[in-house]
Amino acid sequence: MGKILVIEDEGAIRANIEEILMLSNYDPIVAPDGLRGLQLAEQTQPDLILCDVMMPELDGHGVLQSLRQKDATAGIPFIFLTAKADRRDLRQGMEAGADDYLTKPFTADELLRAVSTQLTKQAISEDQTQSRIGQFRDAIKHALPHELNTPLNGILCSTDLLLNDRDELEDSEIVELLEFIRTSAKRLHHLTQNALLYLDLELQSRTGTLPIRNSSEVCRVDEIVQYSAQEVARRWNRTPDLHIALQKCEIGISVQYMEKIAIELIDNAFKFSEQSQPVQVIGHVKNDRYYLEVIDQGRGMNTQQVKALGAYVQFERSTYEQQGIGLGLIIAKRLIEWFGGQLILISQLGLGTHLTVHLPLSGAVPTIAS
Repeated sequence: MGKILVIEDEGAIRANIEEILMLSNYDPIVAPDGLRGLQLAEQTQPDLILCDVMMPELDGHGVLQSLRQKDATAGIPFIFLTAKADRRDLRQGMEAGADDYLTKPFTADELLRAVSTQLTKQAISEDQTQSRIGQFRDAIKHALPHELNTPLNGILCSTDLLLNDRDELEDSEIVELLEFIRTSAKRLHHLTQNALLYLDLELQSRTGTLPIRNSSEVCRVDEIVQYSAQEVARRWNRTPDLHIALQKCEIGISVQYMEKIAIELIDNAFKFSEQSQPVQVIGHVKNDRYYLEVIDQGRGMNTQQVKALGAYVQFERSTYEQQGIGLGLIIAKRLIEWFGGQLILISQLGLGTHLTVHLPLSGAVPTIAS
C-alpha cells in the first residue's frame, strides 16, 4: 500500500511500529538512527517518514532539515514521534516543515490514522499536480502551434526564396532575407524558452519550491528597466516611440528576474501598439514600494484577454488565435507575485493598455534621477 520509513533508536518501539505497519499491508523500512535514516530516505524514496525526535548524533530536527534541503526528499511527508509534549518542541518541528506528530505512547489506531491521513493528502496533491501538468500540456498543444507559426513561416518562406531565387536576388535582398531569418529565429527561441520557463515555474509552485528570495540580493531597478526597454524597442525597430522616466532605486529582487519582468511587460506594450504610437515606461517610489508603469496607446485588450492572465490553461485555441497573447505577461505576473508585488492591468479596446507593477524596496533610500 505504501512504503514507510521508520527512524527510531529504541529497538522495542521500532519493532512494534514495524509489526503494526506490516499487519496493515504497508511496506516498512526501519533505521536505528538519524544518519542511517537519511541514507535510506535517499535510497528508497519512501512515501512517508516516521521519525523520533530525541536520537543521538543526529536528532529528528536535524533529519528533517537535511531532507527538506534536498530536491529528492523535500516533498516526502514527515511525522515526528516524540515523547515530549512540550508545545515549543512541537511548534519547532511543525515550523521546520513536519506534517504531523505523534506523542508517545500512542496506540496502533492512532498510528494508522496518522499514516493514512498523510498518505491520502500526498495522493491528492500528486493527483492535482498531474492534472495541472495535463492541463498545461493540452494548452501548449493547442496554443503554441499558432504562436509558433509566424516565426516558422517567416523562416521557411525566406529560405525558400534564397534557395529558389538566389541567382536573381541582389546582395542587399539576400542580406535583408538573412536578417529576417535571424529575427524570426530569435522570436522562435524566445517563445520556446518562455514555454519551458512557464512549465518550470508551474511545477515549482505546485511543489512549493518557489524562487528563493535572498534578503541581501538587490538590484538597481531603473538601470535594468532602462536597458531592457531600449533592447525591446530596438527589436521592434521603434526606438523613437520609447519614452522613459525612471526614478533611481534599489529593490529586493535578483537582476535575472527583474530583467525578465521588464522585458515581458515592455514587449507586450510594443506588441499591442503600432509604429509611431508612444510607449511610456515610468518608475517612481511611493511609501515602501517601487511603482513601474508601462503605458501604450495601442489596440488594447478585451475582457477575455485580461482574464486570461490568471492561468494559461484558460486559453482555448479559437480564442487564442484571435487574442495573440503569449506566456510573457503570465510569467511576469507569477514572478511579480512571488517577490511580494502586484500587477495591475487596465486596458480598453482601441485606447491602449496601462500596466502597473509595485514591488517592495530593498530598504535602501531611493534617490531622484536628475
